[in-house]
Amino acid sequence: MQAFIQLLFTAFAQAIIGFLYVIAVLIAYTSVKAHSGFEEKWLGIARDSIKNRVMEAMLLGMLAGLAVSLLIVGMGIVLDAATLMIFWPLTLLFMLIYKRHMCFAYAASITGLFSLVFEWPGTDVSAIIA
Repeated sequence: MQAFIQLLFTAFAQAIIGFLYVIAVLIAYTSVKAHSGFEEKWLGIARDSIKNRVMEAMLLGMLAGLAVSLLIVGMGIVLDAATLMIFWPLTLLFMLIYKRHMCFAYAASITGLFSLVFEWPGTDVSAIIA
């Protein structure tokens, strides 16, 4: 059990200094700042500081990611790296088209459709949908 906890803290420490984590913090900051501006405009005062809201959002995001990761591992779902290298850019492409289109279901369905019809990239469709 101690080895698992040490591995967990090591993974979080490596994630925090990663480039994608910095990008995630910046995205969370801009979103929280916009919501805080709307709240201040409507109520006249912000109920909580932007720093506290960003920290709460990042902590809850990490906990949700950990819970989902444990659920996926517990269910035995396996996604290969080739699938993820197609899946994530497709999701980000949808986000560039329109912010609300950043939906993993859209990317999963298109990746699964390409895999079934054209047999490319040759992925397990049930794993993608799960």
